[in-house]
Amino acid sequence: PHNNPALMMLMAAILPPHGLNWPLGPDKLLLVSVGTGTFRPTLSPAQAKHMSSIGLALRSLGAMIAESQQLVLTLMTYLGQSPTPWPINSEIGDLGQLTSPMGDLFRFLRYDIKLESPWLKQNLGRDLSSQRVSQLRHMDDPSNMKLLYELAAAAAELQIKPTNLDFAPPAEHRPGP
Repeated sequence: PHNNPALMMLMAAILPPHGLNWPLGPDKLLLVSVGTGTFRPTLSPAQAKHMSSIGLALRSLGAMIAESQQLVLTLMTYLGQSPTPWPINSEIGDLGQLTSPMGDLFRFLRYDIKLESPWLKQNLGRDLSSQRVSQLRHMDDPSNMKLLYELAAAAAELQIKPTNLDFAPPAEHRPGP
């Protein structure tokens, strides 16, 4: 269920039983989340009508994982200082400019691509058919690697700003001599 393990990483850093006891604050804790391509699974009524029960169950499981990923992204963006805009969905939009009532607990950077034709065209200038984009979602297919790498490199050029990565951990958490 942790398709985006950023929240689990935050818990590992700050919860006392894990032993790290990392101090909170956007100047003290930086979490960088690098995705492998995301998309919102959809299923039309016509597609659902022709699927077997096991097929529907598997699609439902995939949708639950995607929703869990969106929840993690929502929480991390809201609880942390997030200078890298990443829209959650059409209702919420990007929460990066909001500050939670508790203040910014850490700095959070999210880098990813949406494996959706409109996003790829609008953000990366790549006009790929829906069928080709659907094929790219199969990360275990080696024939996709070259194009996925090209898309990721283009997204990195667009999204990664060196100033966002300018960060020095607190002295008590720096490696010793």
